[in-house]
Amino acid sequence: MNRNEAPKVYNFGPLTLSPASTHILPNGISVHIESGSEIDVSRLTIALPAGEAESPKPGLAGCAAMMLVEGTARMNGEEIANTFEYNGAWVNTTVSTHYTSIILSTLNDKFADVLPIIADMIICPAFPEAATSRLLQRQAARLEIEHKKVSFIADATIRPLAYGQDNPLARSETPDEVKSFTQRNCLTSISHVLIRQTCTSFSPVT
Repeated sequence: MNRNEAPKVYNFGPLTLSPASTHILPNGISVHIESGSEIDVSRLTIALPAGEAESPKPGLAGCAAMMLVEGTARMNGEEIANTFEYNGAWVNTTVSTHYTSIILSTLNDKFADVLPIIADMIICPAFPEAATSRLLQRQAARLEIEHKKVSFIADATIRPLAYGQDNPLARSETPDEVKSFTQRNCLTSISHVLIRQTCTSFSPVT
């Protein structure tokens, strides 16, 4: 390798995806399935049409989404984590502008074992008070650090200019506001913003 010469830049080759199929379940949920990989894994994304723009307070939707893995009516957070780990599965939650997503990655032969947990996380979440308090404290501590960064200050300044002063997306979450959240706030956010919405499912599988 000659480090005095810049490496060649190549264009991406042709990208071919198999056509996705769409199924409407009896309860009205749309399921989009893309298949064709040779790897024996599946990734399921459940997208609920409510995100930061619909959140009553900045940051509340994100905190509530993270609490989904901390317990359901049937399993506590430790049991959920142990079950996913035992089955080689991984779950994450994300909140975007208008969507809250629950993302499950798992081996195909373990899909049926872990899918019921995802259903419980949406249908019957339970936010233990101690776990909720720990998560909110961590989030507030993280924000205290973020607020000192130039990138955060710039983003907080640009948001009102880009969206308008009164737009929900112009808001920036603060450590003090996160500290003011309660277990009831998070559970209410999930109950009203997530569970009562119609969700859409995306599943790339083999």
